[in-house]
Amino acid sequence: MTDPDELATRLVEGDRQALARSITLVESTRPDHRTAGAALLDAVLAHTGGATRRAPRAPCPAGP
Repeated sequence: MTDPDELATRLVEGDRQALARSITLVESTRPDHRTAGAALLDAVLAHTGGATRRAPRAPCPAGP
């Protein structure tokens, strides 16, 4: 299941399988997953209690 609206509904209801699928969509590099993952994040943002969505930054440099 990769329908963002259905997945968002199940995720908000606390479905752990929906959480696992959501993580996969958001972290995937496949173009269709990236599109679905972005739609999923948009759908659940209203249920996050005022959280904001930010773009990832470059990783911190390693070591001293």
